[in-house]
Amino acid sequence: IMFRTREISDNILTLIDFHNDDTFMFLEIKSGHLQARFGSKSDTQLVDLKHVLVNDGRWHTAYLDRYGQRLFLRLDDGEYYRSNISYGKSIWKHFPNTLLNVGARIDSAVHKIVTADFNDGCIMDIRFNGQLLDLLNGSSSSDMKWTFQSNIKEGCDNL
Repeated sequence: IMFRTREISDNILTLIDFHNDDTFMFLEIKSGHLQARFGSKSDTQLVDLKHVLVNDGRWHTAYLDRYGQRLFLRLDDGEYYRSNISYGKSIWKHFPNTLLNVGARIDSAVHKIVTADFNDGCIMDIRFNGQLLDLLNGSSSSDMKWTFQSNIKEGCDNL
C-alpha cells in the first residue's frame, strides 16, 4: 500500500476475519511511526518501525508479508531501520470471509461504525494477495468484492 500523511496517528488498513471475530491485523500510524498489530484478543503481536517517521507528507510504500508464524513489515526500500519482523506464535489462517478495510477501522459490518479513520492523507496502489484493488471504480475479483465505500475521490491535495 502506498500512502502519505502528516497525521500523527491514523488507521491505514484493517484485516478482520468475521468467521472468528477474535482474529485481526491492523496497519496503523502511532505517534508518527508505522506499526502492524495482529493476532487475537488473547494473543496480540506488534511489529513497529519506531526509528522512522512516516508523517512527513511524502509518499511511502508499506509491505506486510506473512510467512508461517512470522510477519514482516517493510517501509520503502526496507533497509536499515525501515524493516522489522515478528517472532510471535500467532498464525493468520486463510478464511474466505476475511474483510479488508482500507482507510478506516469499521467495528461492525452491519452498522458500519467507524472507530479509526485515515482522514487526512492519501492512499494508492493497494495490493492484497498480489491483486490490485481499484479504489475509484470499486472493481471486484473472484477473491474480493467491494461492499462499502465512502469519501473516496481522485487526486491528492497537497499535504
